[in-house]
Amino acid sequence: MRLAFSIFIFVESITSVFAQEKPIHSVEVKPEFRAQERSIPIDVVAVEDDGYYMHYSRGKYGQGSDFLIRFDNDLQPTNDITEFSSSGTNIDTISTVGFIQGNSSLLHISVSRTPNSRKYFKRVFDLDTKQLGLPELMAEVKSDERSVSKAFETLIFSKDTAQIAFIYTVPNRNRDYQKLKVFRMDANFSTLSEEEYEFPYSNKSFAFQKINLGSQGQIDILAKVYNSERILYGEKNKGYQYLVYQIRDGVHEKAIIQFPRLHVKGLNMNISKTGEYYLTGLYSIDDFYGVRGCVFAKLGVNGEIESRKLIPLEHEYFTQLVEPGKKRERIIKKLANGTFEEGKQVFDGTVYIEDRNLFILIVERKWIVSSNYTTTYNTLEIGLIAINTNGDIEWARKIGKNNSKTNAFIYSSFGLVKRERSLMFFYGDHIQNQNHKYGRMPNAFSMNGVNYCFAAASVDWSGNVTKNIAVNVEDIGRTRIRPGLSRWIDDNSILFFGQDISNLKNQRFIKINFHED
Repeated sequence: MRLAFSIFIFVESITSVFAQEKPIHSVEVKPEFRAQERSIPIDVVAVEDDGYYMHYSRGKYGQGSDFLIRFDNDLQPTNDITEFSSSGTNIDTISTVGFIQGNSSLLHISVSRTPNSRKYFKRVFDLDTKQLGLPELMAEVKSDERSVSKAFETLIFSKDTAQIAFIYTVPNRNRDYQKLKVFRMDANFSTLSEEEYEFPYSNKSFAFQKINLGSQGQIDILAKVYNSERILYGEKNKGYQYLVYQIRDGVHEKAIIQFPRLHVKGLNMNISKTGEYYLTGLYSIDDFYGVRGCVFAKLGVNGEIESRKLIPLEHEYFTQLVEPGKKRERIIKKLANGTFEEGKQVFDGTVYIEDRNLFILIVERKWIVSSNYTTTYNTLEIGLIAINTNGDIEWARKIGKNNSKTNAFIYSSFGLVKRERSLMFFYGDHIQNQNHKYGRMPNAFSMNGVNYCFAAASVDWSGNVTKNIAVNVEDIGRTRIRPGLSRWIDDNSILFFGQDISNLKNQRFIKINFHED
């Protein structure tokens, strides 16, 4: 998401920004409970005085049918369980699209799929009476020509929650255009309108990247158009452009952005309060899964392109965790002659800090190795690159970690929390890694996890990093925390979910309470 250079701090001084200070959070390890069946929580969908309503889904990875369960304020399950699966729909299989909490009710959007049809339902759960309303068919999509089961669909709401939009694509016989349907509701879940829009691109060469809903009802869209149908699925060939649209009394194309001869990854769209559009992402030249630098584009309120840049990353970023010596020297030499790209990178998005005019791009190094019927999931350091609204890099950091685990990926990666003055990253770690500077790190899951901890790294808007251990293995036993299943309760607390690695039905929640940061 990012031809300008900016200020970097040299690696010799990078280590000074890593410190162990008084944490800006406290942790509550909740009692372990036993689930009635193998299932995991997907989200906290409602918060009431008497506890929390959690959307659970059956199966080891939550791939099964859905239900709602109320937890008390000590995060222990109650007997209040509501099935949201096929009840009342006369359909065998149905899956959840999303939930939205209103003043005293909960909206549930679901979909039933067959290869050639989709049916969307909405139903309301009354939080006062605990009664589940009858399902209401919102829309039905059919096609005799092509599969519609995996078409695009999203449930979004404006920041002030005054408007809700359910958006989905509709297959069509004419492959020269893409059709989008918008189903609008107010905060009471009453239908406001049903709208349909067309985009003049083939179904097989056009993909939606991001959709925002503004407080005035405008819908902003970032889409991607490929120069051939083959690229959409492999995407290892270069040749595509990005389009920015705004839906407001019709479709208005605001801009076309092209980055030729590059692999652009994870282009993200943010819109300022004054209406400017900012596009940020990562790019590589040769290695599709590598990183060479950032791309940046700024659009004015009328869609004119005010700025577009490629921002190469310097060696101070790539060598932060590399011990001084021949390896670091080789990286610096390759960067100088333009042959270095750091591979095995997965882009995880951009966080917009509007009051600081800052975009923080987040990347994680990860890859999979399969051999002799064993798959190892390697998830290593986190990279952060801060770009200002002029398209210059202000700082770049790496947070070292090592999550390498065979046959399981669910306990790796990280959970991200945005606070007023910092970003916080929570992840599984080895207790010896807190003072790590250079080289390979001990694996969080080595030696049966006896040195496992759940770590926290705080990064402020100037790039200063503070590391702490949030939870030690002595506090949770064989529970391993799943960083990706992190869910907000309120502005000052968040839940993390953990399971006993020897029996997945034994579960518990870890509650993080934030103090002034």
